[in-house]
This record gives sequence, structure tokens and C-alpha cells, in this order.
Amino acid sequence: MRYYLNKLIFSINEFMYGRYKGDELNRFLTIVYLIIWVISFFPYLRFLQLINTLIFILIFYRAFSKNIYARQKELNSYLKIKNKIKSQINFTKQKHKNRKTHLYFKCSNCKSNLRVPKGKGKIEITCPKCNTTMIKHS
Repeated sequence: MRYYLNKLIFSINEFMYGRYKGDELNRFLTIVYLIIWVISFFPYLRFLQLINTLIFILIFYRAFSKNIYARQKELNSYLKIKNKIKSQINFTKQKHKNRKTHLYFKCSNCKSNLRVPKGKGKIEITCPKCNTTMIKHS
């Protein structure tokens, strides 16, 4: 029995050689798949099963693909979006944490976020990225 199990594992490894397998995007798609699967049990949301089928096909297509370069491009696009959302959430948390001591402004030129102390009256703010000067009331 153990011989056949080892042979099966070897055959699977041989089949998967040169294929992309899984990555962070596939894990995310699997989580989305499971969430939609649970939601689709409600009678009026049965149409979600079609979306779930497409996600399932996409997960296996990505896992068994031999075009590693294209899968890595997809992963990089996903990570770029994920990191942008994550940094926005972290900035919002930081802004909320410092709400009693600091104010946040956007630079009128480059749109970067500027943090200034609260309660200093009229102050001149210079953007460190583009050197634009603004006068604001803190």
C-alpha cells in the first residue's frame, strides 16, 4: 500500500513540475470562493453559484498554468491593489489615533498628506515633496 501511495505522490509531483501552483492571490480567491459559497445557500442568492463556479475555474487555471510570467504579473497587480488599500486603512487608523493632537491636510500641488500640530493658530506649511507653501489654520 505504501509503495502505491509513494508512486502516486511521485506522479502528482511530476505532473505539477513547471506549473505555477498556488500563491497569495489564489489564497484570496479561495477565501472569496468560500464566502460566496456560504452566502449562496440563501434561496434568493442562487445566482452567486455561477460566479462561484467562475472563481473555482480561475483558481485551478492559475494553479495548473505553465505561464509563470503571466501569473506573476497578475499577482503583482493584486499585491499593488492590496498594499494600496492596506496603506489607506493604516493611514486612517493613524489619523484617528492622532485626532486630538494633529490635523491632516492635503498638499494643493502634489496631493500628499501633511500632518501639523493642532492649536498653533495660523501656520505656514511647506510640503516636503514639492516645496509648495500653504497657509492654514490649525
